[in-house]
Amino acid sequence: MKKLDIVYKKEALKFLFKNDRFLQNKIEEKLNDYYILWKTNTDIKELSPKWNDLYRLRLWNLRIIFSNINNTLTIIILKIGSRWDIYK
Repeated sequence: MKKLDIVYKKEALKFLFKNDRFLQNKIEEKLNDYYILWKTNTDIKELSPKWNDLYRLRLWNLRIIFSNINNTLTIIILKIGSRWDIYK
């Protein structure tokens, strides 16, 4: 089975360290569902063109902003935060 390669930027890691391991597992599970298993019920959308090839994953009241490198199985998670603060 293919493996999704997930890289966390410093700001995203900072958020994860404040929370428990369950959140990180859930994020990885949702990204795997979408990119490996092609489950279409995962709430992932491309952001507007001003964000330049970024996507967002909606998970509960959190938003995860990430980039998919050249449509490969490498994901870079840039930001994780509440839906009120993430786009600032």
